[in-house]
Amino acid sequence: MKKLILIFGIVFSVFLADAQIKGYTVEATEYLIISGDTLGATTQLTGADTIAATKDYVLSVAGAGNGWDSIIYQPDDGYLVWWYAGARIDSTSTDGRDVMYTDSTDIFYTQRTVDSLITASGAQTVYAITLPIAGTLSGSVALMVEGTDYPTGWVIAASGGDLQVNHGLGRYTANTTIKYNTTGSTYRQLRNFDNAYSGVLDVDNNNVTIESISTFYTAYKLKIHILFE
Repeated sequence: MKKLILIFGIVFSVFLADAQIKGYTVEATEYLIISGDTLGATTQLTGADTIAATKDYVLSVAGAGNGWDSIIYQPDDGYLVWWYAGARIDSTSTDGRDVMYTDSTDIFYTQRTVDSLITASGAQTVYAITLPIAGTLSGSVALMVEGTDYPTGWVIAASGGDLQVNHGLGRYTANTTIKYNTTGSTYRQLRNFDNAYSGVLDVDNNNVTIESISTFYTAYKLKIHILFE
């Protein structure tokens, strides 16, 4: 009977100790063994020590003292690149999205965003139109390529010697210049209202007509610049 009482007492003590340990921090002054794995002192020197990967192991062994030394943003392709111990270890694409610096409120805008903002806000003020060589104004217009010889979305037409431009910008023009290709990539500006054209008519804030473009210069490649308000 005494033995049974002793055994019962020991078992009760174990359960009581377990109940006291739960929810508290266990401190091992020399080493800790869990399921056969040993963690000694405060360092871990090999990957075989599976209980914890300490800072000393990561920096001194795996990272050779460096760790992640930088995360670089590449604006040319929109990638964030991780560098680890002096070597590129990973990257991710931002898909043209903007990058905000974490230590400030500044935002690094990608070129795609800047271009989109300029187009959306109408901040661009000068637009170019190129008339290929055809001998006549209507012939030149027929050869023009949208997105190359004039902005995408514009509609260009010829009516006699008048160049009709539907730009749809909701803005009036401020100035117009015409240059002709003299040789190679060289262009010379013609005199407005003299040997370039006779007038500029803003039909409304979405349409402009450049009147009576000189038929003499249609034998040359022409470059027209329109400045908007």
